[in-house]
Parts: sequence; structure tokens; C-alpha cells
Amino acid sequence: MKKNFLIVCSIILIGVLAFGFITTTMNGVNQSIKDLNKEIIDGDESYNKAVIDLNNENYDSAANELTNSVQSFQRARDILNRLDHDDFRLNNQIYATYLNLTSQELEYKQNASTLLLNATIALKGGYVSSGNDYIYKAGYAMSDALNYQYQRANLVKDNPEKFENTTL
Repeated sequence: MKKNFLIVCSIILIGVLAFGFITTTMNGVNQSIKDLNKEIIDGDESYNKAVIDLNNENYDSAANELTNSVQSFQRARDILNRLDHDDFRLNNQIYATYLNLTSQELEYKQNASTLLLNATIALKGGYVSSGNDYIYKAGYAMSDALNYQYQRANLVKDNPEKFENTTL
């Protein structure tokens, strides 16, 4: 009887510890997703400021904002890479899809930021044709990024229980 009681207690303890581990892991994932989204939002804001600066021919400020944008997107990619290795990704298709969409979005946003930075450098140097070519390519890259961002936002909207307080 005493042995059965110890076995039952051990099983319950293991269950409680496993639940606590899963809850702690998912809380960490939710915080990482919030941090990831903050970096993406910061990168978007810097990119948009750079576009305004570029339109006003304020090349130095545009270059500074684009550098900030690239750095924010890189920090987001670093967070994404840490999340990408977590076990939950293998066990949950919604999170796996979210990470894939975010990865694609970041790739295109980083590319758009770099292209726009090249445009800024070209325009500042008087190479208008090259600058305009970079702007054109940056526009297409950002359009592709926004397509992935839209898909990601819909995934979050369709699965609110998976994404606690996530802002896109």
C-alpha cells in the first residue's frame, strides 16, 4: 500500500513538473514572439522614416534610419533563430508556420532596407539612374515582405489562443 502510494505520488510529481516545464517554455516563447514583433515594428518605423527622408533628399538621415532598420531586422532574425531551435516548433504546425512566414518577411525587409540604403548612397553621389533602380527593387522587396506580414497577421488573428497579446 505504501509502495503504491509512493508510485502514485511520483507519477503526479512528474506530471506537475512536466506541466510546469511546458508552461514555462511557452511563456518564454510568447515573450520571445513579443520581442520579435517589437524589433520588426522598430525596423518598419525606421524604414518608413528613411523613405520620407529620401523623398526630402535628406540622404544622411535616410542612411542612418536604414542602418537602424537593418539592425532591428537583424535583431529580429537573431530572436527568430533562437526560437527556431526550440522543440515546440517541431510539435506545433501553427508556430512552425508562424516562424516560416516571419523568416520570409524578415528576409525581404532586410533586402528592401539594404537596397534602399544603396539607393541613398547612389542618389547622394549623383547616380540618379542607379538610385532609381535600387528604389524600384526595394519597392518590390517590401511588397513581398508585406505579403508575408499579412499572412502572419492572419495566422495570429485566426489562432488567438496561440499568440497571447501579440501585436503585429
